[in-house]
Amino acid sequence: RGTTDATAGDVVIGLGVTDASKTKATLARLQPSCFVADDECSPEVKELAFCAGWTPGAASLLDKLQKALPFTTKASRARLLAQSELLLARGSSEDALFAALFLVH
Repeated sequence: RGTTDATAGDVVIGLGVTDASKTKATLARLQPSCFVADDECSPEVKELAFCAGWTPGAASLLDKLQKALPFTTKASRARLLAQSELLLARGSSEDALFAALFLVH
């Protein structure tokens, strides 16, 4: 279920989502700046994760090189996404809140 309203720049967190096609449609409609999924989500939904344009599964060779340089924007976004996924994997509401705050910041 979840929300049907969002504004540009919002963060969407998937909790236990299993339908990748509905998730894609929802993300296309909401156009959030970031999407991260917890461990209860299907692997297909988890592959949709992104942070402000950084999408790990769709990273080009140039993206991967920029990610390797710790001071680049892409590296920062990759770290934010990885840290948020790690926090969500812990399964506590407090860690989920921190994950959202990291992405909003």
